[in-house]
Amino acid sequence: MSQSSTGHKKGTGNRIWLGVLIILCLVLAGFAALASVAYWRLQRESRTRIVHLEREVESRQEQMNRMLKDQTGLEASLEEMQLALEQLRKRQQAAESRLEKFKSLLQSLQTMRDAGSLTVKVVDGRAVLALPIDILFPSGSSNLSPRGKKAIQDLAKVLKEIEDQRFQIEGHTDTDPIALRGYTNWELASERSLVVLHTMIASGMEANRISAASYGATRPVVENRSPANKALNRRIEIVLVPDLSDLPGATQMQEMLDALE
Repeated sequence: MSQSSTGHKKGTGNRIWLGVLIILCLVLAGFAALASVAYWRLQRESRTRIVHLEREVESRQEQMNRMLKDQTGLEASLEEMQLALEQLRKRQQAAESRLEKFKSLLQSLQTMRDAGSLTVKVVDGRAVLALPIDILFPSGSSNLSPRGKKAIQDLAKVLKEIEDQRFQIEGHTDTDPIALRGYTNWELASERSLVVLHTMIASGMEANRISAASYGATRPVVENRSPANKALNRRIEIVLVPDLSDLPGATQMQEMLDALE
């Protein structure tokens, strides 16, 4: 074989290998491009997925925070309800205790009520025992009559048995002026209430459980337009003093005072 023929064959073979190499490079470049596109798509999808996951985590966190807040609020509301129910229960027990005490008092005073020497009423939420002046004192006088003294002694025996109860004796008059100069219905009502107080103490009532007050003619039961009405307004009332510590707001009032100190 001639040299020219051999060189021609080598040149042809080189061109073939060069073509193959070019084709391989093109194929590899194509694969690289495809891989790059696939990687870019995968990266984009990954970022999108990450964003979605982050939003979902944030949403779940907000939901959890709301649930914790709602749970805290629910626990606080439940605690407030329990406290309110406990206070209501205590007030109910106190009310039932007062009613039972009042029922027992009515039964103990039944004899005096039947005799007409005592009436029981409720004024401004307070139990009031009213004794007409006519059986206690002569007109315009603070000298206790024998019948009046007996009525006060009998009443004191009943009231002193009521434990943890304080009483206030209140004197009331009509509007008729007192003939004695410098002496008014205020003084008359005051002296009468003090006479009743001392009589009750002498009958066994503890002194620290009773007090005396004068209202003069300022709190009439009816208008002072007739002798019968005036007779109703002349009276001694013994009031069962309520325990103010049981009233709503008493605890808060004390807390306000403590905060000022």
